Amino acid sequence: MFKTLRISFTLKNTYRVNAILFALKRIPLLGKILPASLYRVRGLKIVAFILALFWEVVVLFGGKLLYLALFILSVQDFLTRAAETSNQVFLHILLFLSLVGALLNTGICDPSKDKYYALISLRMDAKQYTLINYFYDLAKTFIGFVVMLMLFGRTLSPGLCILVLLGFIELKLFMAGDFLKEYASQRMILTDKSSKKVWMLSALFLFLAYSLPFLGMRCRIGCL
Repeated sequence: MFKTLRISFTLKNTYRVNAILFALKRIPLLGKILPASLYRVRGLKIVAFILALFWEVVVLFGGKLLYLALFILSVQDFLTRAAETSNQVFLHILLFLSLVGALLNTGICDPSKDKYYALISLRMDAKQYTLINYFYDLAKTFIGFVVMLMLFGRTLSPGLCILVLLGFIELKLFMAGDFLKEYASQRMILTDKSSKKVWMLSALFLFLAYSLPFLGMRCRIGCL
């Protein structure tokens, strides 16, 4: 397991570093200056590795901040006028958006080139590789959202932030299990972007996220 974990992260980082170097070669003027042996230059690979780590941190925290700012914080004050408290509106919207995210962003069936290299070229154990990468993504999601919720969740307590995020992770695990169950029964990869039922439910949850607070209705989220 630990060997698979090490190889997985090494492969992913190597792929990202090479992608950055390839992008540099595609820049019109810079590409002519850089040598053909660019991928063997240790200094450039170190710089690209640092950029890849920086991007990982940006996605970890910046993406979560942008999500909260665009979909919750920007409309929270307006919708609070129709509800009792700001926290109620914040948690209500977060609950339904978490349902949307669980439906449209399970991640476990998403294809990528590093997965292709790992499973086809290196012939790694598919189940082990997929689970390691999936739980790594869940851990990143949990850490990123916990930090952002504690910073921008207004008066939410740290304990409540953690409980909300654990509920969100449970939703994602449930949906991932449902997709895998459908694959086991139908032998057909049904991704989270290809089902009409998923899109219809997502549209419904998105509507409820903003319409209920606007109408002055409250959704109890104590189950989280």
